[in-house]
Parts: sequence; structure tokens; C-alpha cells
Amino acid sequence: MALRLRLLCTERRHGDGGLFLLAGRCSSFSTRPRTAAAERTV
Repeated sequence: MALRLRLLCTERRHGDGGLFLLAGRCSSFSTRPRTAAAERTV
């Protein structure tokens, strides 16, 4: 599940050029799916 979440986060930032930055953030969110979901919505 965490892997899929990370992929979504990375894809979301693909156009922003902040892939690495968000990848690190998603890695932290992997432990809190709820926070990640909120971040994805915003």
C-alpha cells in the first residue's frame, strides 16, 4: 500500500519538478495514510 501511495504522490508532482522532495514526504506519510490522503486532496 505504501508503495502505491508513493507512486501516486510522485505522479502528482511530476509536472512540478519536485519529484525527489515529494518522494521523501510521501515516504514519511506511508506510516500515516490519513495524512497522505489529505495531502493528496489539497
